[in-house]
Amino acid sequence: MHSHVSFVGSSSSSSSSITANITSKLTITCGVSPGSYTSVSLIHTDQDNGGVERDLARFYQDGTQESFSNRISEIERRDLQDGSSHFDTLITDITCGDQGIYTCRHDNLQSASGSVSIEVPPSVTLVPESDYTPIISNFIICQGQLDLRANGQITLTYQDKNTGLFVDSGIPVQSSRVSEGVQGCWERRQTTFQQVFETSWNDTTFRCETSAPATVSDTFNVLVVPGDICDGIPTTNLIPHPYNPTKYILCFGDLYLVTQCDLDLVFSPLLSKCVKSGVAVTTINVPTTITTNQEMTIQCRIADGEFLALSLIKLEDASSNSGSSSSSSSSSSSGVSGSSRAQSLNGEIAILSSNLDVITLNPRVISANVSRTRLAAEYGGGSVTVFDVTVSSSSCLDLGEYMCALDNGYNATATVEDVIVEAQPVELTAEKEYTPITSNFFICKGIVDVRSGSEVKMTRLDQSTGQYVDSGIPQDSTSIRDGIDGCWQIQQVTFSQVFDMTWNDTTLRCEISAPAAVSEPFNLLVIPSDICQGKPITGRIAHPYSNSKYIVCFGDLFTIMPCVEGLTFSSFAGTAWNQELLLLQSKLRSLLMI
Repeated sequence: MHSHVSFVGSSSSSSSSITANITSKLTITCGVSPGSYTSVSLIHTDQDNGGVERDLARFYQDGTQESFSNRISEIERRDLQDGSSHFDTLITDITCGDQGIYTCRHDNLQSASGSVSIEVPPSVTLVPESDYTPIISNFIICQGQLDLRANGQITLTYQDKNTGLFVDSGIPVQSSRVSEGVQGCWERRQTTFQQVFETSWNDTTFRCETSAPATVSDTFNVLVVPGDICDGIPTTNLIPHPYNPTKYILCFGDLYLVTQCDLDLVFSPLLSKCVKSGVAVTTINVPTTITTNQEMTIQCRIADGEFLALSLIKLEDASSNSGSSSSSSSSSSSGVSGSSRAQSLNGEIAILSSNLDVITLNPRVISANVSRTRLAAEYGGGSVTVFDVTVSSSSCLDLGEYMCALDNGYNATATVEDVIVEAQPVELTAEKEYTPITSNFFICKGIVDVRSGSEVKMTRLDQSTGQYVDSGIPQDSTSIRDGIDGCWQIQQVTFSQVFDMTWNDTTLRCEISAPAAVSEPFNLLVIPSDICQGKPITGRIAHPYSNSKYIVCFGDLFTIMPCVEGLTFSSFAGTAWNQELLLLQSKLRSLLMI
């Protein structure tokens, strides 16, 4: 009985399609069923080279084998329980030329075939330089495997901060060399990209990319040491490295040298030398939004370790230098409060020593408390020192960045991003009387958030809708009573005009849009201009709205007079009387009418 041949595939898979990686090993297995045969051959057909066939190995029934390639390191025969045999051929150092059709051919010319595909495994890494400065040229190296059959290329890309996408960096290639590979198949390439990294590159995310096989490296964030970091620093002075506590910078005028501390040491700015590692680290927590005139608490958390002191610092910035506006006049004793003399927090606010003594350095600090707590178990469960500093009277001057700074070089920063101007009731000051004869005024006074473009205005109640709308009364003058430049101010606005009888019984109020506030409403009562028509000259008549006043007529003109305190005006007597006498007068008139 004659045997039959089969293409089993690889030793790890029975598929007739096999994939192998460049430089790896590949085992191809031919199977022979029970029966008589003389030999079975393993043949490779190179389809990329005109379909040329090449014998790789031959297996004989008597157990002998032949190898026709120096890359075949092993041929093994395995006899199975069903009487069939498997012949395993191990090929080493796989190259692109090993791709193609492999045939197991019986000496009776019966055959079975399978295909082998060769892939270049994806691999790319980014090798950065230890420090980047604008003083000298620095490099980034990309190392990766390229499939030359697909014209594989290696590039350096960076993440566009606007779109979040990685795009070509445009950094020039300084050199490119091949360390390994096979011409026309694959290569391991190392490309060096080099230029001077200005501070505009700071905090830029880079990665290396290969097009075939398509893959990317881990990302790397470039942190550029500022070129002016030593400005104003005496020569040979040591200052902290801005990004790495295990390094420090030695200044030489406008130049500097970045130096690494010895193993397990970190640089201490306080001592200007490298100290033992394992010292304390810190975090900071500040409110992102504060409200004027309210308290603000800043918290520094210090993980256990050795430290000499922690400083709570307000980092000075341009916005905090605006200062306060000068008052156009002295503040009144009214209910609208505010002060242009807010104490800045710039600089050191408080210090915590290693023995937990507290020194406060700003008069606005109203409390500085130290407590102990523990981290959650997932964070190691270590003990933590909590330093809470509370300051009074928050203002727009408190916007900006705060830092908890340890003497060992560790620090943490956080930012107060916004200030809400505290709303207070608006004051409305009205005249005692309103007549169509002369111009009269209203005064509105309140706190205005000038950042929002808010202003003081006067509104009236629309009787048809029940809504307050702009009154249309012209502004006569505006004065700034107090405030802080660029933030808030107390505005006092005078509105004036002649109020005719169409304004009578109109409800008015003052309004501010930011912070949203309104005054108490005021009901406008206008004395008619013809109230004295037909009245005797120097005649006295009742005030139309108040019995504690009366009107003295002078032809068509008049003047308003108050009664003496405690008296009310009597139209019958034409003068101001005591209230009891008026009641008696009323009773007498009632009796006379009986």
